[in-house]
Amino acid sequence: MSNFLAIATVTEVLRSLLDEATAGSVTELQIDVTTDRPDAINTDDGRAHVNLFLYQVMPNPAWRNAHVPTRRGDGGLIDRPLAALDLRYLLTFAGDGGRQVAERLMGAALAELEARPQLSRNHIREVIQAQQISKPFLALSDLADQPELVKLTQLPLDLEELSKLWSVFFQVPYCLSVAYEASVVLVEAVSAPQSPLPVRGPVPPEGHDGRNLYVDPLSLPEIERLEPEVAAIGSTLRIHGRNLVGELTEVALEGLTVGALPDDPTSLLIELPLSTPPVPAEALRAGIRTVQVVHPKLLGTPPEPHRGVESNVAPFVLRPSLVAVTLENPAPDVDGTRSGELRIEFDPPVGKTQRVTVMLNELVTASPPAPPPNRPPRAYSFDAPSRNLPLEPDSVTEIVIPFTRVRPDDYLVRVRVDGATSELGLGSLPATPTIVQYVSPAVEIP
Repeated sequence: MSNFLAIATVTEVLRSLLDEATAGSVTELQIDVTTDRPDAINTDDGRAHVNLFLYQVMPNPAWRNAHVPTRRGDGGLIDRPLAALDLRYLLTFAGDGGRQVAERLMGAALAELEARPQLSRNHIREVIQAQQISKPFLALSDLADQPELVKLTQLPLDLEELSKLWSVFFQVPYCLSVAYEASVVLVEAVSAPQSPLPVRGPVPPEGHDGRNLYVDPLSLPEIERLEPEVAAIGSTLRIHGRNLVGELTEVALEGLTVGALPDDPTSLLIELPLSTPPVPAEALRAGIRTVQVVHPKLLGTPPEPHRGVESNVAPFVLRPSLVAVTLENPAPDVDGTRSGELRIEFDPPVGKTQRVTVMLNELVTASPPAPPPNRPPRAYSFDAPSRNLPLEPDSVTEIVIPFTRVRPDDYLVRVRVDGATSELGLGSLPATPTIVQYVSPAVEIP
C-alpha cells in the first residue's frame, strides 16, 4: 500500500503528464503548468497557463471496507488502517483568447489523458526520480507499489455543478476548465498491528509436532471436457482437465466415490471405465450423469482421509443398451392393428424412479430402402408403467411395456431412459446387400 505521500505524488505525476502533453501545443508563448488555487493564476502576464487543483477527496466505495475491522474489541490494532480515496482535480486553462491559447492547451491535455488513462508504475518512478532536487520529499513515496493502478476519468460536470465549484473562489473570473478523477489511491497508516504469541497446543506424542497445521497451494482440480460426451456401458470415460491429481485422487460419479483408478492418472487426463467394478452399480444408471474429481486430505494424528477440494461438476449422457426384446401376448384389434407387450432387457439396470419409453420405427426392407410412396414410415412410442412404489425393487434389468394399435410389420426398437436413447445397429438386409442402414435391434409384429 501507499504511505502518506500518495496524494502529493498523484498531483505531481499529473502535473508532469500535463507538462509533457502541452509542451508543443503553444510554441509562441511560455507555458506554466502549476498546482495552485485557480485564484492564484495571473492571467495578465502574457503567458499560457495550465493549472491542476485538487478540489475534493472522496472515499472509494469499492475499497472503503476492504480492511474492516482493523481493531479488536479491546481497541488493539489487528491490521493497518487503510484509506481508499478518489481524488478530484480541476484542470484550468488560460491564455490569449485571440489566439485560442486556452482551447489549444485543453485539446492537447485531453488528448493525452485519453491516450494514457492510468498512471503506470514506471511513469510514477520516473517522475519521483526527476524531482529529487526540486521536491526531495517525494523520494519516500511508494505509490508505484500499491496493488491498484491509479486510473483517470473525466467527470461530467454540468453547468450548475461547474458554477458551484467556481463560486468557491471569491471574485475569480471563470477560466476554461474540466474536472478529472484519479482513482483509487490507497493510503496506509504507519501504525503497526500487535501480534500475539502463537497458541500452544497440548504436549504432542513422540515423533509428532502436535500442531496439525496444514498449508496447501490453491490449485483446484478443473474438468474441461469429457470424451465421449455420450457413452455406453463398458466404454471408457476420458476426463480432460487441469490439476486432476492430488495427494489422494478420487472420482465421484453421481456423488458416489469410485474405487481405485486404473493405471497412473496424469494431471491432465483420467480414464474411468464405465463398468462394475470399479464404478458402483447404483451410479451406472442410464440418462444424464455427472462426474467430479475429488482430492481428499489426510489430516490428524494418525492421518485419516477428510473432505478436501472438489472440481466442477461435468455432465455426460450414459446410453441404455437394449440387450433383448421379446414380443408377448400379441392380439389383433378390430381395425387390423395389434396390441400386446414387449419384454425388454436393459443394460444397465433401470431404477424404479426412471422414466422409460420404447420407440418403434418401421424397418424398410424395399430396394432401395424407402417408405411406401403413399404414406410416411410408421412410428410409435409407448411409456412404461410407473414402478415408483414401495414394494418395487430399486432396479430391474427387464421391463414389460404394453403397446396398442400397432400395424403388423417389422420394427426397429429403441428405448429412452431419462432422456438418453439407445443406439441402433448398422448393417445390410438380404433385399439390399450393398446398402448400409439401421437393421437392429428389431421385432416382428405379425
